[in-house]
Amino acid sequence: MNGNPAIHAAFLGAATLLVVPFGAAMLCGRAPRWVRKRASAAMVRARGVMMLLLYAGALLNGLPRMAGVSQDVILAATIGGGVVSILGVAVVISADIRERRHVSDRPRGA
Repeated sequence: MNGNPAIHAAFLGAATLLVVPFGAAMLCGRAPRWVRKRASAAMVRARGVMMLLLYAGALLNGLPRMAGVSQDVILAATIGGGVVSILGVAVVISADIRERRHVSDRPRGA
């Protein structure tokens, strides 16, 4: 009932190759020019944190299924992965709210 471990491994491998490098780079403040032009440095870092937390959620969901542990452990890990993923989204939302408040505090002519 856990699915094919090879499929979980393929998805985790793809996530490792695609999400981790970009998330780590954004966490360090490095991003493509088109991203930096549209977002502040704090928002770029928050997006990096979100990407890494989403990756951690994927690990918490996939690794127990690949290991073939009991259904109770899989359920607990899946709930934990969901909480970690929601936390990542909350980081970006809070950074966006802070950025919008900061922009709205500026005088109109500035």
